[in-house]
Amino acid sequence: MKKRILSLFLAIVMTLALIPTAALAASKIEIDENGFGINDGVLVRYDGPGGDVVIPDGVAVIGSQAFLNNTAITSVVIPDSVTTLERGHTFHGCTNLRRVRFGNGVTEIPEYTFYECPSLTEVVIPDSVTKIGVNAFNECTALERVDIPASVECIEEGAFADCSALREVVLYEGLTTIDRAAFIRCAALERIEIPASVTRIGNVAFMSCSSLGEVVFHDGLTEIGESAFQSCTALERVDIPASVEKIGKQVFSYCTSLKEVNIANPDADVDSGAFYASGLTSYTQGGVVKTLGKNGTQNDDGNDPETVEDRRQSAIDLYKNTSGYRERLENNRNALGQIDKYAYQYTVVTDEVQAKSDELCRGLSTDTEKVTAIHAWMVENIYYDKPVSMRTSPRVKDGVDTQSPENVLDNKRAVCEGYSNLFQALCWAQKIPCVCVLGDAGEQHAWNAVQLDGKWLWVDSTWDTFNTYYGEGRWERGDQRLDYFLCSTEFLSTKHSASGVKIDHAQKNKELMEERAREEKERFNQELNDHVSPWARSEVATAYATGLYSASMRTNFNEQYTRPITRAEFCVLVVDLVELAEGGDFVNGIEGISINDYLASKGLTHIRFKSRDFPFTDIKSYTLGSTHAIPQAYSMGIINGTSRTTFSPNDYLTREQAATMLMRAGRLLGLTTGSDPIRFRDNGQIGDWAKEGVDFVTSYGIMNGVGDNNFDPQGRYTREQALVTIVRMYDAVMEDRK
Repeated sequence: MKKRILSLFLAIVMTLALIPTAALAASKIEIDENGFGINDGVLVRYDGPGGDVVIPDGVAVIGSQAFLNNTAITSVVIPDSVTTLERGHTFHGCTNLRRVRFGNGVTEIPEYTFYECPSLTEVVIPDSVTKIGVNAFNECTALERVDIPASVECIEEGAFADCSALREVVLYEGLTTIDRAAFIRCAALERIEIPASVTRIGNVAFMSCSSLGEVVFHDGLTEIGESAFQSCTALERVDIPASVEKIGKQVFSYCTSLKEVNIANPDADVDSGAFYASGLTSYTQGGVVKTLGKNGTQNDDGNDPETVEDRRQSAIDLYKNTSGYRERLENNRNALGQIDKYAYQYTVVTDEVQAKSDELCRGLSTDTEKVTAIHAWMVENIYYDKPVSMRTSPRVKDGVDTQSPENVLDNKRAVCEGYSNLFQALCWAQKIPCVCVLGDAGEQHAWNAVQLDGKWLWVDSTWDTFNTYYGEGRWERGDQRLDYFLCSTEFLSTKHSASGVKIDHAQKNKELMEERAREEKERFNQELNDHVSPWARSEVATAYATGLYSASMRTNFNEQYTRPITRAEFCVLVVDLVELAEGGDFVNGIEGISINDYLASKGLTHIRFKSRDFPFTDIKSYTLGSTHAIPQAYSMGIINGTSRTTFSPNDYLTREQAATMLMRAGRLLGLTTGSDPIRFRDNGQIGDWAKEGVDFVTSYGIMNGVGDNNFDPQGRYTREQALVTIVRMYDAVMEDRK
């Protein structure tokens, strides 16, 4: 539970997915007496007895699955004639493979070539190789030394990740790129020297290399990526040369032995959280001593939302291609789909728990504010109970369950079950639906799902606190984070796999939920009458009733319906429109279809926030819709930027921009043409790029003019106008599908 250890395993479904093409090809290949199936110089299949395998001279290509999951081979000699290992998985899962000798013909070790070869102890990489691909040696847990020749220019993402016995890595001039997570969790690595030819060290490149005591940098390096050396707990001193211009977020965070850092470049951009939770109190830059604040930050803010989101995205990027991730993702999506069965199950709240919940939520109006306050108090004040987790202290003592909400509140200590029980009870005291979820996170674990704005979100208070109770009066205060607070299913699935919902301490109370629904409807009706223009009330009420207008957007609008809508706000509404029209939950992938599958069905690709292909540099993690709506709308082709690299999310939307976005969404949903479009007096003022959109929306009656037969293309578009047209678009789509 507190030991966050992820056991990666090869899913059967992945293996089955890989077999058919090779199997069909191999069925036409004659196998020789040594077990080799060779066709026109391509080794397609090996069916030999295993042991020490020498690939015949004359083979030019080794097929991508020729040795996949072959547990019989112990060594392989590859002749000079081999120039190509077909893309991916050549020796993947060869669990008894110990030695590999390459000839001098291979130019690249592609992705996943030796992935999960736990017995591999010796590999000689020839001077002909220029690139080591993604996860090429990932989880080669017996590999102790690797000599990367000068010919290698790039070590790609995760190439040596989780090589836990790797003590020595030799790098030479000529190497230019050490990519994301290249050596992450190489726990035995003691020293690394970065050649001057390397210009950038990728994000989390050496993260959790816990034995790394010495890092030598040379002039030539310009950037050290986010969390590159995070949790390198043996690192004591770092000297960073004058060529380095940027030191990213949390680069040396949690390097708890760090005592001295010297940065030669006085103008280097050092992120405020570069030394977060390292214990470092100051560092030297350009000869000037700079003092660090609480938790090793320059702004005392270790939970900046952008930092949290960056950590989440880094974890998703790191694990999304691993063998167990898809299975965990499916399990968690299935769990979310089942949770509504328990929406009326709530913890029996005692007077003590009710009083604490009321105290924490006093003066707060929204459910999100209340849940935030509850989580913050818990991770600050509840300690992880080591004796109970280690079974040296009883879970039930004197007939009393120590993990019940009341006992956790009294004793201020718990294991994961107690954290989830108390969080659930404190939420239900405010009539906020919350369930306890059971599953696996390296071992048996429990966490929560909480319902906000009609959607279930994940919370794991246990994993967001590092407070520890060791027994016999020993309490150790730790850091608190927000990583697992209201997190997405994609992030949760990097470590967690849900198996079910826990219903202990709960009882049905449908009346309570119906009371909440009545109260919410009354609040909305009052808002509708007081703040929405009479002409728009019917459509705004329809938007609320159908789910086109979420409670989170209501909070964002803050009853200011006649105010102009921003580009980001309209983007959220349009994506919600597509989501509802397609019957899916694009964030969590339940009740229909996930965003990835939906886009794939349209021949499109999901371009994620902050990925290399996401072009907008002015979108921050705290921008409305940044992590789902804006990237999804871009992936769907609904939005473009105001320039090649900017979206201008907080600029007010113009009417011609709204028309264009609505047209693109409508076409995505199957609308092709309506009746004749309206011809306006000010048609000449409509941008050439927007004329098609204006014709489209006016032909369906989705948008009309502003009076005197004018469209006013550059005019501002209000929030209530936006809601009205969103409803009209939804109605047009539903009518077209009849």
